[in-house]
Amino acid sequence: MRMKPRSTRLVAAVLLAAAVPGCTPSAPAELNQVTGYLFREWDNPDRAVMRAGLDSLEKLLAAKKLGPDGAGDDRLLRLDPFRREYITVTPLPMDRDPQKTLGIAVTRESKWPVIDFARVQADKDQLAVEPSATAYARTFVEPADPACFLVDAACATLRTSNELTRSNATLKLTYTLLKDFRWFDFADGRRALVGRSWAPRSASGETGTLFQSFTVDAFLGRPGGSTWRYQATFSETELGISTTDDIQVSVIAGAIDEAFKKADRVISERYHGGM
Repeated sequence: MRMKPRSTRLVAAVLLAAAVPGCTPSAPAELNQVTGYLFREWDNPDRAVMRAGLDSLEKLLAAKKLGPDGAGDDRLLRLDPFRREYITVTPLPMDRDPQKTLGIAVTRESKWPVIDFARVQADKDQLAVEPSATAYARTFVEPADPACFLVDAACATLRTSNELTRSNATLKLTYTLLKDFRWFDFADGRRALVGRSWAPRSASGETGTLFQSFTVDAFLGRPGGSTWRYQATFSETELGISTTDDIQVSVIAGAIDEAFKKADRVISERYHGGM
C-alpha cells in the first residue's frame, strides 16, 4: 500500500519560516545539498519552498554554460552519498544506510519545451525513452487518467508505479520504482517539472542486487522555450562482476545521458513531426 510521505522537523521548520510575513524560504547553494533539498521538499505544500530550491539549481546549472547538442562544462558529475535527512518517503528498505549509495548527476539542455517532457511521462510507453531498460510497465496511481496533468496543470501532481528490467554492463535485474512528478512555477512564470523516485524495496536479479535507489529528475523551462534537464541518482548495488566506483559512475552517467538524447528523439518524432 502506498503511504503518505512523512514529515520531518526540518520540513516543519521550513514551513514555519515560510509562514512568517516577509520571510522568503532559502535553499542551499551547493549542488549536493540542493539536490537533497529538492527530494525532501518535493511535496511541501508551500510552493515557495521548492521554488527556492529550483532557483538555486538553475544558478548552479547556469555556470555550466549548457547549450545545444550536449554542449556544456562538467555535465557528468559525481555526487556525495545520499543522506537520511533527505528521505521523507515510504515504503523503503529501512535496513539500508543511505551513506552507502553512489551519487551521480547528469545535466543537458534540450531544445524542446518542458510540456513535451510532461507528455512523455504521461505516456505508458516508457520503454521508448529508457535505452538501458528491456521491459518497462508504468501504472498511473493518481490520477488514474493523466490527461489533466497536461491541461494547464489542472492536476499538479502525477504519481506512478513502475515495474522495469534494467540491463547494462554491470547490472541486470527487475525491480519496482515509485516515481512521482509535480509542476512548479518560477517567479517569472516559467514552468518546471520535478520528478522524485525511489525503490520501495530491495531486488535481486541475474547479475546483482539493488539495495536502495533515490532519484531527482528536474526539467527547468528556459526563456525561449528550451529545457534544462538535471537528473541525480543515488543507488547502492551489489554486482555480480568485479568493478570500481569509477566504472559504475561512467556506465550510469553514460546511460542517463543516452536516455536524455533518446527522449529528445522521441519528442521530435511524436510531437514535432521528426523535426
